Amino acid sequence: MKGLLSHIVYEGKRELVFSAGSHTVVLRYYDMWDIDDDDHEKIYSNYITLRFDAKAGGYYKISVKAPKDRQSAWKLANHFNPDIIDVSTGKTFSYRNDNR
Repeated sequence: MKGLLSHIVYEGKRELVFSAGSHTVVLRYYDMWDIDDDDHEKIYSNYITLRFDAKAGGYYKISVKAPKDRQSAWKLANHFNPDIIDVSTGKTFSYRNDNR
């Protein structure tokens, strides 16, 4: 899964399809912020692991509030804590930080 989600986001796609059953998703926040025309800053978090059981026909979302500026991007990277939410039940799947 590593890199796949990034490609999907950058290609403008918003959905992944998982078969029914247990899944492990490894996520990392990564973005590049412009400081000025010639200078950029890479901001990224540690990897985290989310585990969840997908139901046939289920719909899940990853909950992350997008940062509005570099300062909030650093806060997000330092405390990256997304959840996978079962949209039909509202059940949240907590992460386990593997520090990959």
